[in-house]
Amino acid sequence: MINSELFTDVDKLNKESVYTLGLMWADGYIYPKANRVSITCIKSDMDDIKNVIMSTCDWKIYIRKAKGIRKEQLTFMIHNREFCQWLVNYDYASKKTKSADKILDFIPKKYHRYWWRGYLDGDGCIYTTKFFQVFFTSSYDQDWTFINKFPIKMQWKDLKRKTNKGSYSRRMLTTKKNCLLLLDYIYDGYEEDKIGFNRKNKKYLEIKNIKPTKFHGSGVYFNKNVNKWCARVKYKKKGIALGYFQNKLDAQNAVSKKREELHKNELLLNVR
Repeated sequence: MINSELFTDVDKLNKESVYTLGLMWADGYIYPKANRVSITCIKSDMDDIKNVIMSTCDWKIYIRKAKGIRKEQLTFMIHNREFCQWLVNYDYASKKTKSADKILDFIPKKYHRYWWRGYLDGDGCIYTTKFFQVFFTSSYDQDWTFINKFPIKMQWKDLKRKTNKGSYSRRMLTTKKNCLLLLDYIYDGYEEDKIGFNRKNKKYLEIKNIKPTKFHGSGVYFNKNVNKWCARVKYKKKGIALGYFQNKLDAQNAVSKKREELHKNELLLNVR
């Protein structure tokens, strides 16, 4: 009989088992009739956390050969009636429509970051190609109430979409500040425990290490040729002319407004 107490006994929970529960909410599959539990992800990612998952139970490992352009996948599987029923009771068998409130209420708050880290690895995305985004994607009918369980209050954006290829819903963060509020919390301690997909942590560090563009000079001077005040700002080593103004204050206000606009855009653009 497989020992599942690292999951089902609150006093025996640890970082590894809570992370696995988070990943399972995203990429786990529950088969109550067969008493079977499995987790399937891309093999290159699962190789990063193989030891983490194997430390929680005596999982069996299966490699799923890739078809077409799909990447090779790795599946961890166990057969255990008690554990399977426990997951059903905590809504894992209906996780694509229900909220994760039950499992988050069960897990001590000191371990919550590991549940979120597992969930981010499975159903989350850290996007830095053209702008900053962190989002979780699930089924169209997902109950997202559990997002409010995240310990830091942020302005999440909601997206629900139906397409010819399928339908989905999403919870998104779209500024560098909010992305880092979430990611700083989730990845706190990662350098020591190494629990999670390495590529996701690298994406987090990309956002963290991007420096905002600095602006120099007053941007205002008097042009004697036209007898007016000239306003301009320097951005990415290039000057942006803002025009001529009758008085100095108007020119200064134009510079301030433009710099605020550029700083706001800087939070959305990924400057590599």
